[in-house]
Amino acid sequence: MDFGLHQLRTFREVARTGSFTKAARSLGYSQSSVTCHVRALESKFGTPFFERLPNGVRLTQAGETFHTYVMQMFSVVDDMVAAVSPEGDAAGRVTVGVSPALVDHHLGHLVRQNRRIRPGLRVAPRTLSSADVIAAVRAEEIDLGFVLTSAHRDDRGGGTPDLAASVLCELDFVPVVGARSDDGRPFGQPRVGLETGWAQQVLVFDPTCVSQRGLPELLRARFEAPPDVVEAGSVEGVRESVSLGFGVGMLPAHVVAARPDPNLVVVSSLPKARWSVTMLWSKKTRMTPAVEALLDVAQFAFVPEVDIPAPPGPSLPALL
Repeated sequence: MDFGLHQLRTFREVARTGSFTKAARSLGYSQSSVTCHVRALESKFGTPFFERLPNGVRLTQAGETFHTYVMQMFSVVDDMVAAVSPEGDAAGRVTVGVSPALVDHHLGHLVRQNRRIRPGLRVAPRTLSSADVIAAVRAEEIDLGFVLTSAHRDDRGGGTPDLAASVLCELDFVPVVGARSDDGRPFGQPRVGLETGWAQQVLVFDPTCVSQRGLPELLRARFEAPPDVVEAGSVEGVRESVSLGFGVGMLPAHVVAARPDPNLVVVSSLPKARWSVTMLWSKKTRMTPAVEALLDVAQFAFVPEVDIPAPPGPSLPALL
């Protein structure tokens, strides 16, 4: 019978996610392609494999039987690839979810190291909020997730026993504001309380990230009034908005140090913070050789961001 592994892979993903839409997102296909692959298989075997439901799909009895054999086939394929590939040369596709804090520097370093060491291994990254990374790993929509967590072990793995976690390095964050407010006045001028415009507005790149939640809470406690929290979409978006004087933000120290900006200054009176760069994966699924290979690459591809010297340029006086 004539059918391809790509069709079986699509069938497997639809069965795993219970949704044509989620399967398409996971595989990087259009939803019409996923539907076409499944219909082609159902046509060849002359029976439906999925029962359509209001909120997704589920396997029919024939689909359950077919799924058992498909999983056995992919197990054999994985073993075959591992057996015939040169020693240490893994191949395949690994989907990873990365929180915005780690996209620019850490994800790029991981991809470059992987291409150098594992040229047959393809990394398919997605930028997701920290909460969505954890949810996608738990739902097995992605193979690996990379997020920031606290230094406390209980907070790693999203607080759930079904996720495994490995801390890769530590990442320092510093509070920054623009050298001038959005009305052009230097921040060094004496102003107190919420009259300091930068204390009224906090720029964040991911409201669900632990690195972004502390600053609004600190300002609310100091002024007994909550600041406005504005999403800037990315680390670079926060940097640009803060540099223009639109508020205060918490940025990775290496981002501030790597590209000195006279319009961006560190707030010396606010505390710095350190978070753990953590890799997550599901304990429920059988780990393929490709995922195991990327796990190994990630263990040394993420360079620790510790003992970073203070960014050049002035610090903001203690206005708070």
